[in-house]
Amino acid sequence: VNTITWNSTSTSGYVNIFRCLTSDCSSTSTISMNVLDTGSSTFDTTGLNENNKIYIEDASNVLDFDISDALFYIDNSISSCNASITSNNSSTTLANVGNSITVSFDTCEAIATGTVSIFGKTINATNIGGTNWSVSTTTKLEDTEGEVAFTINYTDLAGNSTSRSSTANGSFVIYDKTFPTATISLSTTTLTVGITATATITFNEKVLNFSNDDFTRIDNGTLSIATSTDGGITWTSIFTPSESTTSLSSFILLSTSNLNDVAGNSGTSTATSSQYQIDTTRPFATTTLSANTVGLNQTFTLTITFNEQIRNFSNDDFTRIDNGTLSIATSTDGGITWTSVFTPTTGLTNLSGFIVIGTNYQDTFNNSPATGTETITYTVNTPVVSQGGGGGFSSGGGGGSSLTVLQTQSNTNTINQLATSSVVVNTAQVAVTQLQNIPTVLGVSLFLFSRNL
Repeated sequence: VNTITWNSTSTSGYVNIFRCLTSDCSSTSTISMNVLDTGSSTFDTTGLNENNKIYIEDASNVLDFDISDALFYIDNSISSCNASITSNNSSTTLANVGNSITVSFDTCEAIATGTVSIFGKTINATNIGGTNWSVSTTTKLEDTEGEVAFTINYTDLAGNSTSRSSTANGSFVIYDKTFPTATISLSTTTLTVGITATATITFNEKVLNFSNDDFTRIDNGTLSIATSTDGGITWTSIFTPSESTTSLSSFILLSTSNLNDVAGNSGTSTATSSQYQIDTTRPFATTTLSANTVGLNQTFTLTITFNEQIRNFSNDDFTRIDNGTLSIATSTDGGITWTSVFTPTTGLTNLSGFIVIGTNYQDTFNNSPATGTETITYTVNTPVVSQGGGGGFSSGGGGGSSLTVLQTQSNTNTINQLATSSVVVNTAQVAVTQLQNIPTVLGVSLFLFSRNL
């Protein structure tokens, strides 16, 4: 139903209303006859097509207004033309906090008013020329993430209204207000000699400009160049611990402040790896001897000092023990310092030797030594003199107050060494004194030793 209003004074007091069938209204059809001339008339426009004209005349055919003033255009519909949405982000289909989003639309006809509802707000549209209108809004942190929804509403001059919530050109904007964050995980948290760990950095979304420069702390090691195989969400890097390093508490830290997601959001947090332990110090030993020369019925103490605690050291780790035996090695300080008593073999004369520790032992992190350890050289001098076989025994003074031993020896060097050493006679240790050196035939010398009993 439309209300047609005119300004005229008919001589008959009535007007006739026609529908123009031609553009100049030379042919018409009657809508209503002899309508009371009250200055306005209401009639049903059902069945009238768009752009039909209504013509009003005085019932007495006396017109007191121009034909153009007496024409009314029927408008029962409203146009719905192009609409689009865009962002001022570097990527026009994305927006982050603070970006401006613009909805533009063309009504294709004059309108009385227009609005756009977006992010829960209704904003009056601004005419930007002809039938083109637009609305812009700045995104805020409280706005809902995701594809930006909007609704355009407007009314044309005939009072027809329309509403639309889609674009004609397929344009869209995704609002992303999420800041990039990261987590760091390690394939192992215990690193020893020859062991590396894979560091996996996982972001909550794709990041564009991540590099190793974003690591602000890498304790006791290095990271290889991080790479991604899924477009920038997951990155991996190999952590190699520093050599000869021991640390029970190390971390890797990554700052996201210089990182951007695809919408341009920058991170505000720091990611911290789990704590990891490093022991790349190989164990090694140093040794000391309580004596460098050991005689008959004597011993010396071997002290082994490791640079760190050893968990499985035993006498099986000695790969060489010259001219004697070692007691079971023991430690009283948790495995750093070990002691063992060396007992020489009897019957050796001024023989040099040393002890070697192998490489089978390990520290508490299962690191093995790189090389074995060799003691300083020691000398074993434990000669034994027995009855017979080139020597004789006699007692002097008739009272058994002294014992004389006659020893023959063809090796002058050995004889001289014996002369300043000791011998055993019937299990008794005898201090040796060279009493006489008597050359005999065939180069054999006779030595006479005595000791008061």
